Order: sequence, then structure tokens, then C-alpha cells
Amino acid sequence: MVPTEEQLRKIHFLSDTKLYDQAVTFIRQFRPIPNSQISHINGLLNITKVGGYYDVLSFMEKKKTRPWPEKSKYMQKFYIGLAEKIEEIKKLTEQEFYLSISGVQAETPQEEQQGDTSQQDELNILLLLMIREFIQHLAAENGYRRETQWHNR
Repeated sequence: MVPTEEQLRKIHFLSDTKLYDQAVTFIRQFRPIPNSQISHINGLLNITKVGGYYDVLSFMEKKKTRPWPEKSKYMQKFYIGLAEKIEEIKKLTEQEFYLSISGVQAETPQEEQQGDTSQQDELNILLLLMIREFIQHLAAENGYRRETQWHNR
């Protein structure tokens, strides 16, 4: 499924009006990530460009549950917060595009597991695009905050 022009315009609108502000707030809440850890954001951004929605979730789950060295424990908190933010983005996407997998009624457990695959595929693609926009804002804001901190020393 390829997003329509209307869907892409809406994603860009939401990116400018909601996701940007959320990324700024998120970085303020969790502090800018230092250069030594910036590869994590870049890795996540790359996954949103070449992977799928479930690849993003898998990446984040690994980061949340991995054993972090004591000096990098804040990164685990960062990923826990990011997972919560992605759930918020999922709800926003479902609302804005009138899509919801949870609303699909299934007749059998197998159908429940599969759900409406065309609607689920559409939601996953739109979610991935929304997450990509958010992560791009997050990376940009992180860089801006790091630079601002460095210049204010």
C-alpha cells in the first residue's frame, strides 16, 4: 500500500503542528543525548527508512531491555519514554486517519490474530511515516540542544 497524496499532506501537517512540539518536549524531558550515544537515534531513524513498523518496535524493545552500563542507564529510560510516545503516536494516527485494528471484530481466534490485514497494513505504513517524522524532529532537536548547551558553557 502506498499512501495517498492526501495522507502524505496530512502526515506533514501533523508533523509540523503536533509531532515537532512533542519531540521538543520529549528532548527537554529526557535531556539531549550525547555524541557518544547519538548512533542510537540515527539507528532508529534508519530503521524507519528501510524497515517496517514492527522493526521499529523490535529495535526499541531490545534497547529497553538490554543491560545498560551504569553511566548510560538514562538511555534505558529514554527508550521506555520513547515507547510510550510511540503508543501516543499510534493513537493519534488511528484518530487522524480513522483506522483502528482493535475495532475489527473477529469470528475465530485465527481471524482475531490476523485482523483486517489491509487495514492493518495501511495503519502500519502510516504509523511508520508518523514515527519517522517524530524521530527526525527528535534528532534535530537533540542536535540543537547539544549545540546550545555546548555554546552556553
